[in-house]
Amino acid sequence: MKRTAQRVYAPSIMYSTPADAISLHLGYPDACTFPSVSLKAALDAELEEFPQLALQYCEESGDAGLREELARTSLEFRHREPLRASEVLITQGTTEAIALICQSLVAPGDTVLVERPTYVWGIRMFKLFGARVIGVTTTRDGMSAAALADTLKRLRRKRVRPRLLYVMPDFQNPTGHSMPLDARIELLQVAAAYDITILEDSPYRDIYFQSAAGSSLFELDRTGAVALAQTFSKTIGPGIRLGWIAWNTTQIDRLAKIKQTGACTLMSRAVARYLRTKAFSAAVTRARTLYREKRDAMEAALVAEMPESVSWDRPEGGFYYWLRLPRGLVASVVCSIAAERKVLVLDGSDCFPDRYRIAALRLSFSYESPERIATGVARLAEVIRMLSR
Repeated sequence: MKRTAQRVYAPSIMYSTPADAISLHLGYPDACTFPSVSLKAALDAELEEFPQLALQYCEESGDAGLREELARTSLEFRHREPLRASEVLITQGTTEAIALICQSLVAPGDTVLVERPTYVWGIRMFKLFGARVIGVTTTRDGMSAAALADTLKRLRRKRVRPRLLYVMPDFQNPTGHSMPLDARIELLQVAAAYDITILEDSPYRDIYFQSAAGSSLFELDRTGAVALAQTFSKTIGPGIRLGWIAWNTTQIDRLAKIKQTGACTLMSRAVARYLRTKAFSAAVTRARTLYREKRDAMEAALVAEMPESVSWDRPEGGFYYWLRLPRGLVASVVCSIAAERKVLVLDGSDCFPDRYRIAALRLSFSYESPERIATGVARLAEVIRMLSR
């Protein structure tokens, strides 16, 4: 039987950034937030006190000590029973969490629903597993429950049952928007009515500037249909390659069997030790302050430099601005000319599963200094003014 070649989803993201370019396109954390001294102390202590355990394999679901610490501290539940270690699986970041859930639930040709726009590499991962990815209308309040219901009704008429709903309710990538509580509850009600599993991806949940994010979908859910994926990439550092999935015990056991190998034992034990200190919460608080200052620097630069035809919403957490360009501008052209002027930004079309040609850009304020952010925004504004003429 002849196979039909599938086009691989390939976002136009440059990772080999020129040394003199201003990087407003990547969601990299600021290295100033990396707790290298505290983490080194934890690593040294584990190697000195428990070398036989720290350098050994761990169980499939990950180091028991880290899972217990996450169950104890990561989520302050008000609407469900406290999390148990058996409901936690350690992963190598969010990417592996998505891959494991795809291996568990998604077969080639299955349908996955996502926000429109959504996380670039989430789209890529679903498509690598052969899924048909459909975007659902997203507003400033997150995925529209009404739009989700309409999409599910339309698919049901075609006898299509989506296998997964992927959402980022907290300071979403790329828009920076968060879902209010009533919108979260409505989304859960629609998903429950159609018996669809939800993957809640929340890497920016702890990076808030005013008040903490609302109750997670996982916390609000009563059916066991929500899997919550989180990561230490934004609160400790992406280089440690550690994240986790919280779900019901039955599904966690299933994912552990798929995974077969645990995460790095030494790093897991060191992180668990670090989490038990006051240094972790202090470091996250400092990170929030730093990122808020950078957010304010980008906001000030946008207000000062951008023409009135450009619009945006100020994010209350996370790493990103979603910049809506004047009608008639082509985002890829803006990106290309800005790159020639040593400013890198992300084409908003990359954040749509159908590569919808939207006149929007994603700007990240997490990586560069406030001064370079201001310079980069000013150069970008020059490009937009030039093309608008």
